[in-house]
Amino acid sequence: LLLAEKILDSRKYNEELKDVTWETCTLRAWLNDEFINTVFDETAIARIPATKLVNADNAQYGTLGGNDTEDKVFLLSFDDVSNPAYGFHSDSLEKDTARRATGTAFAQNNGIVISDQAPYSGNSIWWLRSPGTYQTDAFCVSVEGEANNHNFNADEAGIGVRPAIWVVL
Repeated sequence: LLLAEKILDSRKYNEELKDVTWETCTLRAWLNDEFINTVFDETAIARIPATKLVNADNAQYGTLGGNDTEDKVFLLSFDDVSNPAYGFHSDSLEKDTARRATGTAFAQNNGIVISDQAPYSGNSIWWLRSPGTYQTDAFCVSVEGEANNHNFNADEAGIGVRPAIWVVL
């Protein structure tokens, strides 16, 4: 599993504010079409398997996660960023340095919001594929590195994208 070290872009989870899941969001479509075909050549794309992703419901609010999907490029889930096997702290409320991220110059040029709050200066919020409090929301990781109760309307601008892929070597 490879996760972009930095936030690569700033995009909306969904272009419209409406009920959405990872399966139906515009960010998923962009990652698995325009993004993958721009960033990787045919040889690299052939080494990125389509991965079955479980899109769990939000356990706290009962918000629907939607159908499971198969994607080559994806966002991590709430469960992923609470998984010690992936290098993250198991407590989603922990201000985990492994979850903190800064944006690339490209992301900054595309409007990512950057914290000026010490000691988190330079960090930005990034999307997860998990549903938020309402069906119109998606979870995020905060500038502090927390993953719990941080969600925004799916059409919110200024949130970062840290793509993930599985690679077959």
